[in-house]
Amino acid sequence: MLRAIHFVLPAAACVPRRNILTYTSATLNTVLGQTSGIQASQAATSAQAAKSPALRVVAMSDTHGFHRAVRVPSGDCLIHCGDVTTNFDRDKLVDFCNWFVSFPHRVKLIISGNHESSMSLQDAVERAAIEHSVNVPSFLDCREELIDGQYRFFGLPFSQSTSSVRIPENLHVLVSHVPPQGYLDISKRDGTHAGSKTLRDSLEGLQHPPRLHAFGHIHEGHGIKMGDQRIPTTLYANVAIANDGSAVRAARPCTVIDIPADPKLSPEVLQEM
Repeated sequence: MLRAIHFVLPAAACVPRRNILTYTSATLNTVLGQTSGIQASQAATSAQAAKSPALRVVAMSDTHGFHRAVRVPSGDCLIHCGDVTTNFDRDKLVDFCNWFVSFPHRVKLIISGNHESSMSLQDAVERAAIEHSVNVPSFLDCREELIDGQYRFFGLPFSQSTSSVRIPENLHVLVSHVPPQGYLDISKRDGTHAGSKTLRDSLEGLQHPPRLHAFGHIHEGHGIKMGDQRIPTTLYANVAIANDGSAVRAARPCTVIDIPADPKLSPEVLQEM
C-alpha cells in the first residue's frame, strides 16, 4: 500500500526520507512553519493532483550488490542512478542486471556510477534483457529519453559529474549519479558538501530547471528536498539505498514519486507503508 504525501515545501525545507511516513499534513505544517494560506494551497494542489494523470517513478541508487534485499514497489518507470555493484565486481554486475530487467515496470532507465564502467553496465544490461526476452532498459548516459510522448528524462553518469554537459531545459526528470553541490550531499567523512559544483552551476543557469532531480552517491544524504531561492521549482531526491558510509547492506527503501502531466502541479512523494 502506498500513501501520498501532498505538500508544498517552502524554499530550502528538507524532509528526511526515512521519516516522511510519520508526517501528516498537520505535522508538516508544524515542522516546516507553514501558514494556513499554504495549507489551503496544499488542499487545492492535492485535489488537482487526484484528477491529473501522472507517471509513477520508482527510483533507487547505490545498491552496491545488495539489490536482492531491496523491495521494489510497482510503478510506471523504474530508475537506477548508478553504483549497482562495488569495485567493478563483474559477477554482482551481471546478477544486478538479471534482477533489474525482471521487473514489470514498462519503462526502465539506468545510468552508471563510479563503481562500474558505462560500457560494462550497458553491455550487461543488454545481455540480460535479451536473455529474459524483455525490452532493453534505456541507458541514459548523457542522452534524453521521451516517455509517453511528453515526459522528458535526461541522464548524467558519474563520469560526467565534473564536466560542463549541457542539460536540456524543461525536463521532467534529471537523473544523475552525483548530487549538485549543496543539495543532500553532506559527507559524514568530513562534513563537507561533496556534490558537484559544476552540476549545480549548470542547473542554476537553466531558465526552466527540471521538476525532479534524482541522484545518489552520498549515501548519508538520502532524503527529499525542495530547491532554495536559486532553483526553487525543483524537487531533489537522494535515492541511495545503501547504509551511510561504505556500503555493507541495503538500508533504505526505494523512493516513489508521481510526476503529474500538468506542468502546474508539483511532483508528489509517496512511500510504502
